[in-house]
Amino acid sequence: MLANPAKLGVTHGVRELEELSGYPCGRIQLCLASKRTMQVPHFSVTVCKAEQLPLMGDSNTPSIFANVAIVKRGNERALCQQQTDIKEKDCNPEWDSSLNFALPNVKEEAVKITVFSKRWLSLLEPIQIGQVCILLSEAHIDSLPHWYALQPPPNSPLLRFLPSPPES
Repeated sequence: MLANPAKLGVTHGVRELEELSGYPCGRIQLCLASKRTMQVPHFSVTVCKAEQLPLMGDSNTPSIFANVAIVKRGNERALCQQQTDIKEKDCNPEWDSSLNFALPNVKEEAVKITVFSKRWLSLLEPIQIGQVCILLSEAHIDSLPHWYALQPPPNSPLLRFLPSPPES
């Protein structure tokens, strides 16, 4: 299942794709797997692909990469992180990129995936498009692909274009 965003310092809620209608920041397909090699537990995140990513700026098609970070429950600071290759000018990138992490205690961590758009001038910081946080203790760690909706990161310019949440 997905992490309580407040526990990880993420201010926007996340839910599995089946519960959402519409993906203003796009969606991402991931495979999560766990195995033991030489008595050391390993955790694998395969970033399969993303779809429906928004155009950036003046209808510019983004050049996309995903950052995968392992974070401790209750702390957003990354314990370790890796990223995919950059897919140039693609709102529906396909990576099929497996990223492996040695984790002594999978149940204590969460995985945070953030999708970025590289800026044309490489000296500038990349733009965060969306993110999802998944508690590993409740995740589907079954080596099968699952879709997750990307939520806008805090203070994202995309927040201006999203519908307001329904009032309770």
